[in-house]
Amino acid sequence: MTVAIGSNVSIAVGGGQPSRAALRAEIARYQHQLSDCVNCVSAKTLEGKAHIQELSDKISVDQQRVKQIEAHQSSANEATGRSGTSSATYNGSGGADQSASAVRGTQVNVFA
Repeated sequence: MTVAIGSNVSIAVGGGQPSRAALRAEIARYQHQLSDCVNCVSAKTLEGKAHIQELSDKISVDQQRVKQIEAHQSSANEATGRSGTSSATYNGSGGADQSASAVRGTQVNVFA
């Protein structure tokens, strides 16, 4: 798939919703564009002000979506009893004990 440079395409993961990382990348791109617009000669014109407002609105919308995703993930973690921190136990030889429900190779640390 070819995408024109500067086009407004979001890459969706899962149920048609963009991921938190994709939203943050989009926010960073909009903030860079906003910085360019604010520091441009045309920032004082009506068209420039409208473009600045449009970018600010897009940033706000994406930030709200990130907050909603984080709130949904934290409530899902609380509902299942997971907190995002590891609760590994160690045996006498210094190695980590496997829990009865954990099977080797089934858990992936995505933050590593």
